[in-house]
Amino acid sequence: MEGHGKRVLIVDDNRDVRHVISLLLMSAGYTVSEAGDGVEAVAELKRRRYDVILTDVRMPHMNGRELLKICRDQYPLTPVIVLSNDFHSPADSHPPVSAEDGAFACLSKPVDARLLLYAVRNALADPDPTAHNAAPLRKDLALHWKPGPPPA
Repeated sequence: MEGHGKRVLIVDDNRDVRHVISLLLMSAGYTVSEAGDGVEAVAELKRRRYDVILTDVRMPHMNGRELLKICRDQYPLTPVIVLSNDFHSPADSHPPVSAEDGAFACLSKPVDARLLLYAVRNALADPDPTAHNAAPLRKDLALHWKPGPPPA
């Protein structure tokens, strides 16, 4: 199994979204924990080390942008993949979060299962997600406004 031994934290205020993503990742062999918002996520990050964090942008108490900043400052080697409905809007010329903000990847919800697994797999393969050599992959995965199949 591809995710054997790798821990993923899913942060989303929608319990159904967390559940579906959890099932997908667990079926691929990942160990999954869930948090309902950024505050819960920070508490969870203090308890355990995670290999990848998946977070929504719009959440109560602490949003995904705030969580991304904390992760970038306190857990710089843990890649963060941002999931949001907000990446769909062609009218929005300013996405809520981007790779330039420190996200390893930004994926539109509802996210394609193959694309999510592709992003997680590549985030885990990158020894330093903060390094400049990760930029092309992050750019490849930053599929703002047009969800689609994984890049070739």
